[in-house]
Amino acid sequence: MFPVLVRLLRPQFAVIGLILFAVGALYASALGAVLSPVALAAAYLCMFVGHLSIHAVNDSFDREDDRHGTPTPFSGGSGVLQADPELAPTALALGIGLSALSLLGTGVYWLAFGPNPWFAGLIVAALLLGWVYSAPPLRFSGRGLGEVSTALAFVLMPGFGYAAAAGSLDAGFVPLALPLLLLGFSFILAVELPDLEADTAAGRRNFTVRHGRAGAVRGMLVGTGAAMAVYAVLAANGIGPLPAALAGLALSSLPFASAVIATVRPAPGRDGAIRVCGRHMAALNLLMIGLGVALVAAR
Repeated sequence: MFPVLVRLLRPQFAVIGLILFAVGALYASALGAVLSPVALAAAYLCMFVGHLSIHAVNDSFDREDDRHGTPTPFSGGSGVLQADPELAPTALALGIGLSALSLLGTGVYWLAFGPNPWFAGLIVAALLLGWVYSAPPLRFSGRGLGEVSTALAFVLMPGFGYAAAAGSLDAGFVPLALPLLLLGFSFILAVELPDLEADTAAGRRNFTVRHGRAGAVRGMLVGTGAAMAVYAVLAANGIGPLPAALAGLALSSLPFASAVIATVRPAPGRDGAIRVCGRHMAALNLLMIGLGVALVAAR
């Protein structure tokens, strides 16, 4: 049972969350915040548990939709509930329990390291956003609002690190958040590509169902191109830590190139969509890692 539940929680996807959390904390440090490794580790643990809870919740509420397709390394759920539908109540209970544990951990964090309303507020907002993404009655993922939720997650995760390091969210966070919001939009469009047929059969109304794979790829191109433009403006005007702006400008060319290739050389069918998605995920991960390395090197 335990290995199955681990597969349900998909902890491998928490890696990008850890990278984004670290980028947020390092960005705050570059602006003058003093980092406490113990406090940051405790804060990340609260976020990590909450992140796992959302995977369980999403699998539970998406199980009927997910049966129309097969999981990929990037999308389509874990496949656990399609193989064993009787685990659905366990999955939901696990999601509820982990959400409660994340909130409890946030309370302990508050008591141990002092009041931090911004961090606590982000935890609550992230859990709510994760629930409404797939849970009725709102069910954003089926109403064309899933892209907004995921793009915001790309801001919330570094926001946790920033708020834990700086003690609040302030205007200094905006230059980090804006390009990540745009990159998060390209991320979710890439993730939707392999699931077009399954999402259509399930009656979802997400961006890729409405505009097709070609439209989603164009959206990826716009999102990554806009992110590059934002990094260029930040670097040219000296807004925020310069190493982050320069690294972002250079490395955002990777997901932009991924989107360009997908535009000029369309990969046909679901197998092609999986390749496009994988390439885009790799480019985004390299960008996030590069941002972190640049911030560490600049300290």
